[in-house]
Amino acid sequence: MTTNTTTATDAPRVRVGCLHCYNSGRLIGRWYPCTDAAEVDLEGVHADSRGPYQGCEELWCVDLENLPVRRKTDLFEPLVWGEFSTEVDDDLWPAVCAWVESGSHVSRRGQ
Repeated sequence: MTTNTTTATDAPRVRVGCLHCYNSGRLIGRWYPCTDAAEVDLEGVHADSRGPYQGCEELWCVDLENLPVRRKTDLFEPLVWGEFSTEVDDDLWPAVCAWVESGSHVSRRGQ
């Protein structure tokens, strides 16, 4: 059995932002560990901003760190990657990311 001791700076994380604010030119959002993505809400994302904001309904991942994907996405994909990263030895996580980024991996998502 392996124990994952990834440091906070190496752990996969995501910047979650309000999609309405982002599309309106306001960079409202916060960084979260990917494993916490399911618990993020609009109030938490707007905690450091002045509000209220009309039309704020949807959260989106606007930036990613230490993940094998490089695109804006919903909250589900980073959550899955974050949970998977806890199952991989710390020293192997960069190799997993490189393998996925190469396009040589096979995904069973949706099966």
